[in-house]
Parts: sequence; C-alpha cells; structure tokens
Amino acid sequence: MLQPINSQNESLMLKFQKPDDAAAL
Repeated sequence: MLQPINSQNESLMLKFQKPDDAAAL
C-alpha cells in the first residue's frame, strides 16, 4: 500500500503484523 518496492518487506511485516500495517508505521 505504501511502497510497492518493499514487496518482500510487506510479506515479512504481514507475517509479523496482520492487523494493520499502519500501526507499525
């Protein structure tokens, strides 16, 4: 959603935090 470049990071973040990525930021 934020940066398509971080597709891999998104996958990792999704595994760590499924609820809402915005919270991580």
